[in-house]
Amino acid sequence: MTKKNLKGLNRTELQSFVEELGEKKYRAAQLYSWLYSKSAQSFDEMTDISKEFRTVLSRIACISNLQCVTRQQSTDGTSKYLFTLQDDLAIESVLIPSAKKTSEDEQRLRL
Repeated sequence: MTKKNLKGLNRTELQSFVEELGEKKYRAAQLYSWLYSKSAQSFDEMTDISKEFRTVLSRIACISNLQCVTRQQSTDGTSKYLFTLQDDLAIESVLIPSAKKTSEDEQRLRL
């Protein structure tokens, strides 16, 4: 059985997922917050979700994240990354920071 990757699902898709499991709609908001605001890497981190539901989630779902293989940094602050995906394919990404750094940039650019 292939586990459902919750990373990448939007609120509506998460809501459908939890309702299919017989859970209440608010569980989707909790999951969304843990996945995208708190950057949870595992279900065990989701402390406001019952242990029973976390156990169910760990059996049928996963949280897949990109794995950084290489990072190249240029002198102007631009970074080039090579990531592997869950299916072992690779993608490249370039991060070009803004000329004027703000605290919002620091939060947005954390890796």
